[in-house]
Amino acid sequence: MKVSFLIPTLNEEDWVEASISAARASAAAVGLQAEIIVCDGGSVDVTRTVAQRNGATVVEGDKGRAKQVNLGAGQATGDILVMLHADVLIVPETLKSMIQAVESGFVGGFFEIDILAHDSPNLLNIIAWGINLRTRRFETATADQAIFATRDAWNQVGGVPELPLMEGNAFVRELRQVGEVAVLPPSIRISGRRWERDGVLKTWLKAYAVRAAYMSGVDVDELAAFWES
Repeated sequence: MKVSFLIPTLNEEDWVEASISAARASAAAVGLQAEIIVCDGGSVDVTRTVAQRNGATVVEGDKGRAKQVNLGAGQATGDILVMLHADVLIVPETLKSMIQAVESGFVGGFFEIDILAHDSPNLLNIIAWGINLRTRRFETATADQAIFATRDAWNQVGGVPELPLMEGNAFVRELRQVGEVAVLPPSIRISGRRWERDGVLKTWLKAYAVRAAYMSGVDVDELAAFWES
């Protein structure tokens, strides 16, 4: 079985090498063939150079994570496609559970998280616990939870909805139209950089405000502008 990791990037020179290395090493550890495609949206740093130096295929397109991932998916040859953010680290156990889910008949899925923290580890552990509780309770995900799909399922739904925000949530809903979607441990490891940069509680409140507004039908372009403000 072959897995294609699709990594959308925009100025990710500090993280992309670790993400590529973790994905490749984890795949090798469980005997999977891995293809790593970095989908760049116009980086002005050395992201593309770092990715190529680490053996990834690089495709370039317009800015927008969903657009970038879909561009990479057009060149992917894997049996399973994984949307992997550049600041997310895969571990071997993650891939084991993914393969078991696919072999059991799930068309896709996503993972619980751990948050890599420097300044606020205890608080971010609580945030991660809350995210995982929500993930299990509502069986939905954000795009940084390593959402994956079989190639057939990906093609059936037409790829990731090209939204400026909440594309992961929308993608999971689309996948559910074609089959069962798995919520999986073990956790993937995601960067706590945004929480630590913008403030843990502020970011948490903002994220849940965006989610509530999205579920209430607020325009996603307005939500994207608010999220980045």
